Amino acid sequence: MLKRLLVLLTAVVTLSGCVTKEYVRNEIEFSQTRLQAQLEQQIILSQPPVGSVIPFPGDLMIVLEGREELMLADGRQLKVIEYPALFAVLGWRHGYGQEEPSKEFFAIPDLRGLFLRGVDGGSKRDPDGASRMDAMSNKVGDQVGSIQQSALAKHAHPISDPGHRHHFADYRQPGPNNAEDGGDVGFRHHGNNTSGAATNTTIRESGNSNESRPINSSVYYLIKVK
Repeated sequence: MLKRLLVLLTAVVTLSGCVTKEYVRNEIEFSQTRLQAQLEQQIILSQPPVGSVIPFPGDLMIVLEGREELMLADGRQLKVIEYPALFAVLGWRHGYGQEEPSKEFFAIPDLRGLFLRGVDGGSKRDPDGASRMDAMSNKVGDQVGSIQQSALAKHAHPISDPGHRHHFADYRQPGPNNAEDGGDVGFRHHGNNTSGAATNTTIRESGNSNESRPINSSVYYLIKVK
């Protein structure tokens, strides 16, 4: 842009009057307008697209004050006609019109208390991806916006019992039924060996939490709606 202006000024000096001052002024104004348009376009392109989810680790009320383009991703319902650009990218994959059953409404994601996970896309890093559900509890598989409930991977707790002895004693009362023992009062000791397997074994509850989770930090998830 500056190179073009220098060429014009050089032409003015060289031709001395062949190029009018008005022409130069118009060219300068045109260049400034074009530069402004380019800067505005760069600003637009540098912003996240509509529908983007943004983690925010600060005061929610402050960041949302006076900003209509951001909302908390809390599953609220919006009118399709009022947010056409957002609806174009979200559709009804996060729900629609549950309070007022109508496809005039659509829901934004409800990400409160959730971890986000990338769509598997054939990478085989989500082995249960085929069973993922949408917000309406429909089985949709490995699709953006789908949800998985908490789970614990299959595993085993092997127990090996090579065999052991249970020792006990019982009290003997004198009487005819005890004739084989001479009718003596006292204890008789018994023993019994188990085989090499244990049955009815219970693993007691352990742990200190109601869920299995990685170390984490809490944020608000915002969504760009305009």
